[in-house]
Amino acid sequence: VADGGVELLPILVARDADTKMTLSAPLPSKHAVESSARVLADFVSSLGWSRLTFKSDQEPALVALLKMTARILKQDRGVTAVVPEESPVGASQANGLAEGAVGAMAAQVRVMLSALESRLGVKITSTWPILAWMIRYAGVLLSLFERGHDGKTSFQRLKGRQFKEKLPEFGEQVWVRVRTSSKLQPRWQRATFLGVR
Repeated sequence: VADGGVELLPILVARDADTKMTLSAPLPSKHAVESSARVLADFVSSLGWSRLTFKSDQEPALVALLKMTARILKQDRGVTAVVPEESPVGASQANGLAEGAVGAMAAQVRVMLSALESRLGVKITSTWPILAWMIRYAGVLLSLFERGHDGKTSFQRLKGRQFKEKLPEFGEQVWVRVRTSSKLQPRWQRATFLGVR
């Protein structure tokens, strides 16, 4: 992704076909690296599947990332089977679920970015580190609050209950309780809310 000639980090977007839980994560590079595979493996592990199918296009970097993730899932996470399924070249309809997830994530980021810029009174450019946090949190918000045709959220499909916690707005200043080593140290500090996991 490029913005005004500035090269941006690639973004991984994944969506579970059953629950519609969504992951959106900025990656350090487009090439398959262990840290990127672990981000995807963590997401898949949180879904609880022991057997799964990875559907993707035939982009070599993505195929390599999925192979690395499958290895991690089998070796470290107790997954028994990972089946790769690549869509035919030029058949974007075959990846409709993924395309929908990308569109929803992009729309969520646009809304969050607009709200943050309005509140701060500044234009946030593509080089600001807060965008990485925003991208990651956009997938979390979609999983917690986006309702499907059945009227349920992804979280509700996965956990069997609604998410009822009230959350501050992204980038809002909040007070957080911190651990202290002394009774005289302050137990509350101001912080910027960047999301939940």
